[in-house]
Amino acid sequence: MPDLESRANAYLDELSAQRERRAHRKTPEPPPKPSESSKDATVISVEKGAMAAMLEQTEKALIDHCQDLYQRAGMLTRTARITQELQEHGFTRPAGSLTLLPVTTEFLLWRMNQVIQWQKMTLDGPRQADAPRSLASMLLDLAGHWRFPYLSGIVESPTLRRDGTVLDRPGYDPASGLFLDSGGMEFDPIPDRPTKAQAERALDDLRDVLKDFPYDASQDRAVALSGILTVAVRHRLNTAPLHAFSATRPGSGKSFQADIPALIATGRTAPAMSQATDETEEEKRLVGILLSAAPLVLIDNINRPLGSDRLCSVLTQQTYKGRVLGLNKNPELPCSLTWFATGNALTLMDDLNDRAIMGFLNPPTERPEQQVFDRDLYSWIPQQRARLASAVITVLRHYVVMDFPCQGLTPFVRFNDWSRLIRNALVYLGETDPVLTQERLRDRDPIRTGLGALLECWHDIFKNQSMLASEVAATENRELKAVLQEISSKDGDKINTRMLSHYLRKYTGRAENGLRLVLKGKDGHSKLALWRVETTKNVRVTAENTANTANTADFPPPNPENRGISGICVVKNNRVENFSAHREPGYDDEEAL
Repeated sequence: MPDLESRANAYLDELSAQRERRAHRKTPEPPPKPSESSKDATVISVEKGAMAAMLEQTEKALIDHCQDLYQRAGMLTRTARITQELQEHGFTRPAGSLTLLPVTTEFLLWRMNQVIQWQKMTLDGPRQADAPRSLASMLLDLAGHWRFPYLSGIVESPTLRRDGTVLDRPGYDPASGLFLDSGGMEFDPIPDRPTKAQAERALDDLRDVLKDFPYDASQDRAVALSGILTVAVRHRLNTAPLHAFSATRPGSGKSFQADIPALIATGRTAPAMSQATDETEEEKRLVGILLSAAPLVLIDNINRPLGSDRLCSVLTQQTYKGRVLGLNKNPELPCSLTWFATGNALTLMDDLNDRAIMGFLNPPTERPEQQVFDRDLYSWIPQQRARLASAVITVLRHYVVMDFPCQGLTPFVRFNDWSRLIRNALVYLGETDPVLTQERLRDRDPIRTGLGALLECWHDIFKNQSMLASEVAATENRELKAVLQEISSKDGDKINTRMLSHYLRKYTGRAENGLRLVLKGKDGHSKLALWRVETTKNVRVTAENTANTANTADFPPPNPENRGISGICVVKNNRVENFSAHREPGYDDEEAL
């Protein structure tokens, strides 16, 4: 068997050669020493069957060494600063903005290799290795099991925690979940218990910033002051209204009203966007804005009536669920930012009017853009920012220390938090109530005015008759016909009965000017809906947008025991001053029951 013997000898020779080469091989290099920035780096050995242990070690090392990694809305996120102006989906953020970015697999791998020494065990001992991609992917998918600190938001100036205490130390604050990055600025000290005199001086400092703007009335300036205060403590509030600003002509200083709060809070102008043209574009913008954790957003130079169901949602909800492009995720994103809107002769539509306050600028000159200010606010405010940002918190901290003294203001539904702190603090320190601007908003609402005109004309002509939509559309009354052409005509001339029927269904039961539309069954012959306009016994509202005019409203019976009783509530300057009740004549309790 010569062949077998020769193969065996060759095999033995190869084994002998391998042993000789191994004996002369240099000692294996140990894993590299940690860099100066990670001298305490964790050492993790990549081993089969040890995935759970490696995940735990990796997360702990990242938490210990990476101060920019957090969990938010079921996603891993990181803090970063934009090095140059960034525009995405029509949303523009200035250079230097503090933002949040989703943590990707590639970024996490870079961080894992930066702060951890990875090694594999071989026959020759430990060898340097890279972080396993599968480990990074698995860590990103462990939402609900992370130990990363939870981030509620990012701020760049002092703010108030939910308990009313001041947050002014840079870094992550476990009590609030906020990350404060002051950019190295040292703000003026904020008194722990400011006196009323200190709070009044602080508010005067903020009024001084606004002194050159042509506000139409004191409540218009109050909206601007509210914007400054709201941006500073928005994370403490569940919801906050839209701060809108309108003017009679361009160049009046509308955009300043959003830039001033932004300059005080961040040192930069407000992130801005144009009015969205369709729902898909609007959805992308909203999700991108909420994902970035921008402190405020300005919808600038609006040139058509502003109405948006999505905007209404983010104004009154604490979270908004939307799809993050490129990540295949649908997180519940916090809505903790302040919205601003500006436009000449700005008009808000329908539900948005109940979610906004609006300041009005009325310059006395034909060329307001040529007005000379005492100072350039874009350079002056950043220079005075340390003082102004502290003044904002001093105003609000004093009101908190005084235990929120009640100002007797009428409720602002959906914004109780904002009203209790921002609105009440302004009124407490002598400022006009910014919610007084609501009446002007309602008067400019095209839906409200259109429906009110329809109800009045209809009731004047048809009284209490029940009518088909086609019968109303066939009217020869010029005034009613003009109203119908506005709301149910495609070309502004011929009235479309189908459009009118849809309009009537949409606004069934809504009261305007003491009247409301009701559905009264179906016509016996055509089987089509019958409509009637009735007076409202339980709701009668008259109001003027002046500080000295009382608003009166009948209140419906609050419970069955009070059937037949109505009341008049007298409100002046949005304060409840008197309430009287009476039993309606001819009301029979037994018959009602």
